[in-house]
Amino acid sequence: MFNERGELIISKVSPKGFEQISRAKLIDPTQAQLGQRGGVCWSHPAYAYKHIYARNDRELVCADLSAKD
Repeated sequence: MFNERGELIISKVSPKGFEQISRAKLIDPTQAQLGQRGGVCWSHPAYAYKHIYARNDRELVCADLSAKD
């Protein structure tokens, strides 16, 4: 999942509930959108070839999601 605070959340979701595995900040929310909430990231991320691409009003970031040995 990717939330409005710019965080990527890896989790397991089942009928038993939500289990967070990890959380990482990918990008800062920008103030131009909803400054009273400290800014938000509303663009949907894109996934391709084990990478995630996220953007805000200022930048675009790419994070490698592949397993490392």
